[in-house]
Amino acid sequence: MATIEHYIDQRLSFASALCTVRYIGAVNGTKGEWLGVEWDDPGRGKHSGEHDGVRYFECKSKHPTAGSFVRPNRPRDHPNSFLEALHKKYAYEDPIEPPGTTSNQPIILGGKVVEEVGFDKIRKQQAVLRDLRVVLLDGCRVAGLTSDGRAGDKGRRRQAIEEIRNTCPNIVELDLSRNLIERWEEVAGICAPLERLRSLRLNGNRFSNLGSSREENVDDVTSPFDGVKELSFDENLLSWEDIALLVASFPSLTTLFASSNNLSTLTVNPNSTNLTKIVLEENQFTSLSVIKPLCELPLLQSLYLGHNAINGRKGSPESKGLEPIFPESVTYLDLSYNEIDNWDFINQLQYHFPGLTGLRIAHNPLYEDKAGHPSMGVEESFMLTLARLPCLKILNFSNITPQERTNAEIYYLSRITKELEAVSENEENQVIQNHPRYSTLCELYGPPTIKRQTINPNSLSARLVRFEFISAKPANQPDQQVPGSTSTKTHRLPRSLDIYRLKGIVGRLFGLRPNRIKLIWETGEWDPASGLEEEEEEEEEEEDKDDDGSEGDEEEMQAKDKGRWVTREVELLDGIRDVGFWIEGGDATIRVEQR
Repeated sequence: MATIEHYIDQRLSFASALCTVRYIGAVNGTKGEWLGVEWDDPGRGKHSGEHDGVRYFECKSKHPTAGSFVRPNRPRDHPNSFLEALHKKYAYEDPIEPPGTTSNQPIILGGKVVEEVGFDKIRKQQAVLRDLRVVLLDGCRVAGLTSDGRAGDKGRRRQAIEEIRNTCPNIVELDLSRNLIERWEEVAGICAPLERLRSLRLNGNRFSNLGSSREENVDDVTSPFDGVKELSFDENLLSWEDIALLVASFPSLTTLFASSNNLSTLTVNPNSTNLTKIVLEENQFTSLSVIKPLCELPLLQSLYLGHNAINGRKGSPESKGLEPIFPESVTYLDLSYNEIDNWDFINQLQYHFPGLTGLRIAHNPLYEDKAGHPSMGVEESFMLTLARLPCLKILNFSNITPQERTNAEIYYLSRITKELEAVSENEENQVIQNHPRYSTLCELYGPPTIKRQTINPNSLSARLVRFEFISAKPANQPDQQVPGSTSTKTHRLPRSLDIYRLKGIVGRLFGLRPNRIKLIWETGEWDPASGLEEEEEEEEEEEDKDDDGSEGDEEEMQAKDKGRWVTREVELLDGIRDVGFWIEGGDATIRVEQR
């Protein structure tokens, strides 16, 4: 009996929890038949289709607890036809009708015109449904044109299509997500009479036999999706081949959502020349090479790849030549929440996306540690990313000003200079290769002066740091404050000292209590001063007011330029970390302050 009532890939609902039948039969150690089901919510199940070491079925979601066994006679929720669900949600008991409005349209029930006497209430309900523009039937247990979703009677199906055309012909946006639809022909039949439909959401459904369903001439409807511009296939667990097959039925499609489908590679071109936006978030992509077929879309503008596993590491030798180069029409890219951990990947983005002007790349290991804490300053990560991509106009939702770009590029050039100073001349080319924009930055801002120190890394000198300690109080006079006076002490100390011991030495040098002092390392590097944009706006206003065209004092202008930058300072925090963890190079200027 169970094999007659139930079938493989059947969609069922138990207490509003949706599932798909994957197995019908016996289970070892039990009596009678069981249904092996895969729950849409994978946390609801108990296993993955394997019970007591025996594999009974496979779950598409690959989740360890997506599967369960249920009895065929377990009470289930009744499925709805499209119109049944529509009436239950939108046909109000007492709809508000504007005063003075009447309807001369005949009332149609079951495809027949009925008498109007006593049908004012039904007329009002039909008027409400005809005016609907946005219809949200997600989670309403819609099975299709009919409540069984598998009716083979073409006359009955044509009648249902005609009823939809007469009931709600003005729908522009339709959401059929998380329902009981099994066959694609049911979607085509529902959408066929909706000539104004522009947006269709089918998230969380489980379609079967897509190839055979699409090849059929469904209800003599050949083009049910001609006007649809936005299509959403999130969480359908469809293969990319199936998605591409279905997308071919949408000739006007411009926006495609296909997130959370466990996609790991794209093998074919979606064959939709009008696509401008594709969202492929929360899949399993590991590199840009696996999405190369998207390069064939001539009008693509925005690509969303957030929450994947793109790591930025170079592929295997076999993958050489497969690196994608997208058309210049692609101007926006979202790579947030991936596994990008190296700057070389950022450098190559301008090669893969030559038209890129907008980028979101936050929340990657390059910028955050495993705990989600910033691995570098927010301002520093922003500047180092911006300086590597010369065409960016928007980064992480922030519009980039010309002054921000200048600041970033100057700072990036100073970082490259420090790397060059740390290596020999023989290794200089290797460093420059890691920074493709180095020559361009030198042309813009002039080549930097590189000062190398030739110290044997195994020598004693290499293990020492020359500290210059500067205190605002004269030595051995901790209770006297002399305005403007300082005391300087110079000592060479090992890198292996921890901060506690270093503070002890400094305390003895200046006659201060170690637990009452702060050590501030003056790095000698420069950062943009805060409030720069406001200052620029004020300066522009002042220039607009100045009509005499005279030049300002040269020294005053230089002072303003200098005020755009502040020296970077780092406090050496108490702890057991070595001085070498904080200090780079062989010289350090430390400012001593009292708490």
